[in-house]
Amino acid sequence: MAIREILKYGDPRLVARNEPVVDFDDPTLPELIRDMLETSWAAPGLGIAAPQIGVNRRLAVVDLANDPVAVHDHLAALQPPVIDFNLPHATHDTPPPRHDPGIPEYGRWLSAVFDTWTAGTWRHSIRILEDIIALSSGVHTSVESLGLHPPGIIVVESDGGIGNIDTLRAVATGATHLHLTTAEHTFDDAMAHPDLRPRHGGLAALAEQCQCCPIVEVCGGGLLPHRFSSTRGYRNPSVYCADLQYLINHVQRAWDQWRATTPPDRTGLHPPLQGESRPAHSGARTST
Repeated sequence: MAIREILKYGDPRLVARNEPVVDFDDPTLPELIRDMLETSWAAPGLGIAAPQIGVNRRLAVVDLANDPVAVHDHLAALQPPVIDFNLPHATHDTPPPRHDPGIPEYGRWLSAVFDTWTAGTWRHSIRILEDIIALSSGVHTSVESLGLHPPGIIVVESDGGIGNIDTLRAVATGATHLHLTTAEHTFDDAMAHPDLRPRHGGLAALAEQCQCCPIVEVCGGGLLPHRFSSTRGYRNPSVYCADLQYLINHVQRAWDQWRATTPPDRTGLHPPLQGESRPAHSGARTST
């Protein structure tokens, strides 16, 4: 990580157009987010936006010390189609920062975001919360961070190399390398590569305690890099296990309560999705 210069008022880059984050597997994002966090911690502040360090993208990082309701409502007031809250990349070798390791701080923070999101008349999407609702309702959604359904994703580099998901760059340098190319291999070859087994192995690929967890169909063990340790590879619970348990249980209780008190002809919708349809994900992205 690196501490970057924070631009001062009057710098023209602060008023330039900011591009939306549309490629959530962009390999430059993890390093940018880490730099933003490092810069924020070194400065007398609780968060920072990418334009403040000269990167004109709709991306911000916030510290858990921020009030989650205030953060959500401030971002929502900008009327983005999507606010994408993401857990910082971390492993068991390099755990995520916490103020109190005995408390599921990230889970509590995101649960408060869920409460304010569903209590208002907001029209934006929050992907992690919508995915939890969908998976809890039996939808086999294909996402990397949640659920047991294997996502059919591989990465093709500009030089024709075929690699594993970019989020594995958080594990180690070269963790995405499959040593395959489009000139010599098919996508079926890539999908059958042994390095993809932790992603495609379903329940059997998870840690023992995850396999018997009551919310495993929703959690899915969490994002693959978050399970990694140098001693057991990916066969560990997520470093955010307690946070995911807290958040998923919170969302499911609220969802069950809402369905129990909603007329039958409306139980196919949850509060933030009532009314007009949502646009595709292309809005503000925030890492807590």
